Amino acid sequence: MNILSTLAGWRGYAAVAAISGVVAGAGVGVVQKWRYGAEISTLQAARAQELQAASDAAYQASEKYRELEQSTQEAADAARTQFETQRAAADVAAAGAAAELGRLRQQLDALAARGGGPAADPGAGSGTDGATDGAAVLRYVVGSCASRYVDVAAEADRLGAQVMGLQGYVRAIQSSREAMSAADAR
Repeated sequence: MNILSTLAGWRGYAAVAAISGVVAGAGVGVVQKWRYGAEISTLQAARAQELQAASDAAYQASEKYRELEQSTQEAADAARTQFETQRAAADVAAAGAAAELGRLRQQLDALAARGGGPAADPGAGSGTDGATDGAAVLRYVVGSCASRYVDVAAEADRLGAQVMGLQGYVRAIQSSREAMSAADAR
């Protein structure tokens, strides 16, 4: 029997239909597989773009905070430098006051030597010359007060420089916190 004669009847039509269905089913499967592959590729590309955008945003935020941290450190360093400058100025002022106290004591000692009375001991006894005794007491009191004044001034200068340094540091930290809050708000 010949294939053409077999295909001539209704059986031929059925065979052709069956073969076409198998071929069409296979073609549909290939087309579906291609379509799903394209959708997956599109989804993967979109996800990669989202991840890249998130990574870029995180990097920019990190750089912004790094810049804020650096500016905070620079402000803290400037406050420390200003504190050290103020402390050095206070030390110079204290040294000047101590030198002035030394000159005052020399002058008081010179006055005591000319007057013949005691220079630093007002309790040496009260002699018949009340003026000499009074001058010795006055020299002692002025010398003691001047010495105490120099000590208090040196301590006040030291504490003042420390307060100014701490205030500068607090201002630097506060301004960096405000900058960070403003950056977070954006």
